Amino acid sequence: MLIYHFGQYVSSMLRRVLSRYLPDRPPTWSEVGLAVLVLGMIGSAVTVRQLWWPAVIAGFVSFALALGPVANTAVGRRVGDWFQGIGKRGRAVVIVLFILTVAIASRTVPALMELLGDAAYGGLAAVVLYTTLHVAVTGEISGWWPDTADIDE
Repeated sequence: MLIYHFGQYVSSMLRRVLSRYLPDRPPTWSEVGLAVLVLGMIGSAVTVRQLWWPAVIAGFVSFALALGPVANTAVGRRVGDWFQGIGKRGRAVVIVLFILTVAIASRTVPALMELLGDAAYGGLAAVVLYTTLHVAVTGEISGWWPDTADIDE
């Protein structure tokens, strides 16, 4: 009985700590579905090619920190507010510029792109863990889209 109560206490503490780093809403089916697709992509990459594990671990740690503790700092909130503040078109421009930068870099420095690709697999694994923890902490999955007002319209 004591072990059961200790387990409940640890679970409650863990939920309280994790909830500081997760959104104030349950995850959506779209987020969970994307996490499952990413998990399949990571699994296929591990079976098809040889990953450089130090880069994978560095990517995982970097993304895990960026998703949780760093996102909750003043700088992290400022970057998030800026990204939301530029609107849908602005975010689309930033994403397209990122894609163009990656495309150009892949043509000019292919060895660097392999290294960054391995780090990206680690980052995607961190996103899957983040989504899994989000589901575990909230205990539910909502509809396909978050129930928030669209400020960009």
